[in-house]
Amino acid sequence: IMNYALKFTCSLFLRFLLVLFFPPKEKYRTSVPLPHFWGLCKTPLLWYYNNMNTFDLIYDAVKRIPKGRVATYGQIAKHVGNPRYSRVVGFALHVNPDPKNIPCHRVVNRFGKPSSAFAFGGENMQIRLLENEGVTFTDGCVDLKKHLWRPEHENADD
Repeated sequence: IMNYALKFTCSLFLRFLLVLFFPPKEKYRTSVPLPHFWGLCKTPLLWYYNNMNTFDLIYDAVKRIPKGRVATYGQIAKHVGNPRYSRVVGFALHVNPDPKNIPCHRVVNRFGKPSSAFAFGGENMQIRLLENEGVTFTDGCVDLKKHLWRPEHENADD
């Protein structure tokens, strides 16, 4: 037991020295200024990356979808950085911790079909929420030509 405690203490001290004398590069720092010794609380790799996990990135992207617009799971996955994360996006929205501020009802599949699942409070609840925002449907699918969110055209009016 003593040997393990000594190894653990040495590893913490070495990690402290590493972060103290070789702080992370600017591009890997978080937007919130943190003291260098916070690297002790986490593994060094996590310190070098942003403090947002994949779900936080997904929720941040979904918050940007304006009323009356929809995005696809693949579109959000691409926005997060990995176009193969469509299912991860679906799971993240299924366990949405804050449905009032994270409008997960604005995400549909690639054909514009809303979820028929229970995640929105029952069958067709997502359709009702989108219709209240002015989104139109054709044969049970969102008219993507009219309502698809295009973040690259967001500031085109400015």
